[in-house]
Amino acid sequence: MCQESDIVNLIGATPVEPNDIKNDEKHLQIMYNLLKHTDKALASIARERKRIREMFDMIEIAVGDKEVLEDKHFILVGVCPASPLRFEKIPSETILEYAKRAQPIKIVPSIMSGVSGPIGLFGTAILQNAEMLAGLVLIQMINPGNPVIFMPGSTVADMRTGAYLTGSPEGTLINIGNI
Repeated sequence: MCQESDIVNLIGATPVEPNDIKNDEKHLQIMYNLLKHTDKALASIARERKRIREMFDMIEIAVGDKEVLEDKHFILVGVCPASPLRFEKIPSETILEYAKRAQPIKIVPSIMSGVSGPIGLFGTAILQNAEMLAGLVLIQMINPGNPVIFMPGSTVADMRTGAYLTGSPEGTLINIGNI
């Protein structure tokens, strides 16, 4: 459906988690099916360095060009900082591998105000901006001019359950300052 759509231009990430495939093979099966069924730009998720390299190898084989990733923005990835103010191993490895290959990276802070960030909305917005800027600086240090997308995704938490409240008015107030 996505391949035939005139309005969908980016395909991938993990729309469905294939739980019937071994964990160490999932990324390969997902990439294989993306490459087999579309010629549109791809999206992926943060992975370990070894798995990213395997996926990049698959892209190069499918396209028949060892330089395709250096010459073309082929696959987008999103990375989430571990609030407050840290990037864990997998997002860091993802940034390193994608930036080395000149692929676009979106920084997606998902701070929960009052849980993983300040209780105040303004404080959470500032923390979110700091995390996006930290990712931007790292990416530009690796590959100056590499495309980066700021994609704020912070919100408030339900203080009874600790659940992430998507689409809340408070979350919109946090994110609107970083758009």
